[in-house]
Amino acid sequence: MEKAKEEDEPTGTTHANATHANAGIFVRLKSNILNRDSMRDLEGDKMHVLVLFFLYILQGIPLGLIHSVPLVLGKKEVTYKEQAKFSISSYPFSMKLLWAPLVDSLYVARFGRRKSWLVPVQYIIGIMMLVTSQYVGQMLGDPEEGKDPSPPDVTSLTATFFILNFLAATQDVAVDGWALTMLKPKNVGYASTCNSVGQTTGWCLGYILFLTMEGAGLVTLGQFLLFWGIVFLVTTTLIAIFKHEKNTGEVIGGGEDISEEPSLGLVETYRVLWKIMRNPRIPVYSFFLLTHGIGYAAVEAMTSLKLVERGVGSAKGQDCPS
Repeated sequence: MEKAKEEDEPTGTTHANATHANAGIFVRLKSNILNRDSMRDLEGDKMHVLVLFFLYILQGIPLGLIHSVPLVLGKKEVTYKEQAKFSISSYPFSMKLLWAPLVDSLYVARFGRRKSWLVPVQYIIGIMMLVTSQYVGQMLGDPEEGKDPSPPDVTSLTATFFILNFLAATQDVAVDGWALTMLKPKNVGYASTCNSVGQTTGWCLGYILFLTMEGAGLVTLGQFLLFWGIVFLVTTTLIAIFKHEKNTGEVIGGGEDISEEPSLGLVETYRVLWKIMRNPRIPVYSFFLLTHGIGYAAVEAMTSLKLVERGVGSAKGQDCPS
């Protein structure tokens, strides 16, 4: 009996291993089928997804730079009071709801409902980056040849990046709206993926990549702004010339048509927004959004500044405390 039992145990183990292996094969096969189905669904929208992804990357560049400037100012021993002043430049992205109805209701139909805002705004961002690249060194208080170094002009920096952030927020409203008609109705869900991944990628380029290169002495803020200003201008020109914006009600490939968008005037759009705000759940949700950061906001904002103050991330390793 014991010998028979010993002979049965390997058989049971073999069956368990076989079952596990078959389950693994089934999971991999199911995953491959889902991946093929997803790629099949994106037929005709792959280029649109890439365009949206790149537009969201551009949108994240100013956001990343806004977070990197305080660390650059920290190396110049700017007071925390002045750092707090610069934080005002990040407000527009949190307040875009106030002018989003304006972007949605005023447009030139012949040029395109979203392109009417996207193209001019991105041109302004590009031009502003090019102009700022020539003066940002002075605003940061970088020493010039034959002149004594001056303290950073935090007020001018705040105003400059406030405008850049305002323009980036307006671009976000236009791109979000365009995604609804650029993609097929069944693929609209990919717009949020492009938004989150693209904007985060842009933020990393403007924050992590810039600080890494700046700390290594490879690039200055002015040079970084100059490069991305050119990218903005070239990209916007290509979109203005080659990217057609589909009109609502237009039949697209595959027999799918774009659902008709409501064409509301400016006053009507704000009335709809006001009705939404009067929903009983909105004040509760707004209160949560306005207060949820109180517990960690100070730590999140001050940690990087304190690290720079202690020498972490300094271009000179000998400045770090032992």
